[in-house]
Amino acid sequence: MTAQLVSLVEPINRTHHDLRGAIEAAIADADERYGLHVTFSYSGEDIQPVRLVHVLDELVREALLNVSMHAGTTAASVEVTAADEVWLRVRDHGHGTEAFQLDAQTMDTHLARVLRTARELGARIGVHSAPGQGTSLRLRIPIPNEA
Repeated sequence: MTAQLVSLVEPINRTHHDLRGAIEAAIADADERYGLHVTFSYSGEDIQPVRLVHVLDELVREALLNVSMHAGTTAASVEVTAADEVWLRVRDHGHGTEAFQLDAQTMDTHLARVLRTARELGARIGVHSAPGQGTSLRLRIPIPNEA
C-alpha cells in the first residue's frame, strides 16, 4: 500500500497542451500506475485553452484513480467529443452502486474540488451508477474563447 501511495503523489509530467494529448497521457499513467485498461475515443476539434485542458486532464486522472480504488475492475473507457463544447464521459465496468449522490460525501476530496472548478467554468455534470452496471461520469462544458 505504501508503494501505491507514493506513486499517487509523484509529480505528473504534463507536456501536453492540447486536450487529446493530455487525456492520452492521463490514460497511459493510469495503465502504468494502477493497471487500468482504458479504451479511448476522441472526435472533433483538438482543444487548447490552457485552463480547460488542465481541468479536464485533472478530472480524467481523478476519475480513473477512483475507478482503480473503488470500482472493483481494471476496465474503463474515456470518450470525448469536442466542437462548440466538450462532452466527456468516463465509464468503468465495475460493480456500480445503488443510490449515488454527486457530493463531497461520496467522493474523494480532490475529485470534488476538480468538479467544483469545472462547474465554475460552466460545466454540467452527471453521474449514473447501478449495481452490476458500473459508474459513468458525464460532463458537458463550453469551450472558452482565448485571446
